[in-house]
Amino acid sequence: WFRMAFAAIFVVHTLWHMVQGIWIDGEAGFYFIYFARHSLILQTVDMLLLFYLSVKGKDKAQELDESASSTPCLARAAVVISSLSVPLSLAVVCAHWVFINPVWDLKQAPDYLEIYAHFINCVLLLVSLFVSRVPFSWKHGGWLAIYAALYLVWTYIDHSLRIGIRTQCYGGNCDCIICPMHAVLNWDKEGTAVAGTLVVGVGVLVVVITCGFLVRQRDRLDTQEDLKEWDKKKQEQLLLMQQAEEEE
Repeated sequence: WFRMAFAAIFVVHTLWHMVQGIWIDGEAGFYFIYFARHSLILQTVDMLLLFYLSVKGKDKAQELDESASSTPCLARAAVVISSLSVPLSLAVVCAHWVFINPVWDLKQAPDYLEIYAHFINCVLLLVSLFVSRVPFSWKHGGWLAIYAALYLVWTYIDHSLRIGIRTQCYGGNCDCIICPMHAVLNWDKEGTAVAGTLVVGVGVLVVVITCGFLVRQRDRLDTQEDLKEWDKKKQEQLLLMQQAEEEE
């Protein structure tokens, strides 16, 4: 029920956010150029996959069956996606409330969806991380480093082709809307671009260390009594199977 509730929350809010951005705010395809939206979609996939695995895992636990063919691949995919979604959510929170809309000097009053997409979802992901046993280590942090490198390449392409610059008109009045990341990673100014790249690099390191620390604390507090009971039941079943084979 926990996984189902979290999956439902993320699906509803992500669809709401997409409808608001793509159709109501008129962003259309521009909606997908922001890394906060990439993160939001990835988080939703993460929650859906964890929900699916929890259901499949329960079925397998009831069968005490270790011969599942698809679960290991999906489990590995879930680890990779979680290794991205949780750190990215932390990065989105920091980037938005420090660079885009500083919490100490708000450029505009945030509405509920903005707060959800840049804070509440992060809290929910951390709760999900603490109540699960999804692993995270420096090795898993490499996925975030790869994403960050690809994102830097994307920002350069975006800036060079002026993809993030668009004109939006309401009632005859037109405004030029510029992707807020252009100010943080301005490739026309070498100093700003270098500083922005360094910020991204340091940010990756900080969120990976933070996630690793949180997971270590979670694992330290986990007594794993349920896993011990599970192993005990498996051993008992294997012993019964061996005895049955010997009797035959």
